[in-house]
Amino acid sequence: MKTRVELIICSRNGNEEETRRTEGEWYVKGDGHYLRYREEESEMGKTVTIIRVKEDSIKIIRQGDVRSEQEFVPLKKRVGYYSLPKGRLSLETFTRTMDVRWKDGEGSLSWSYDLAVSGSPAGRCRLDIAIRPIPDGNCEDLSVGQ
Repeated sequence: MKTRVELIICSRNGNEEETRRTEGEWYVKGDGHYLRYREEESEMGKTVTIIRVKEDSIKIIRQGDVRSEQEFVPLKKRVGYYSLPKGRLSLETFTRTMDVRWKDGEGSLSWSYDLAVSGSPAGRCRLDIAIRPIPDGNCEDLSVGQ
């Protein structure tokens, strides 16, 4: 069953910080919890972001005009990518901390990591996501093609 949720996403890279709110859906599939939402930023065009949360990892997958994949595993390096029509960049992450909490239909995700883009250090980043159900909300279809 899918639940409509509000997401408050706070991202930090060094001294830069951005907070935004969006709506999406949360569901369980296999051994993972999934969050799915449309990106609203104009530079990402029509892009849907899926966050898969497992016991020991978080994976971000973007599909649409922007395609990317990043995986975060505590104290591990992982290689992903960010693909645009003009080309593809390699993303390497080393996850420093990770905290996942779920209780009574609400939750939060927090993780910090070092990022390298195409082999060059790009900073120390942190993501904090608060997840709250939207009462009596019907889930809309979040397909990329809409």
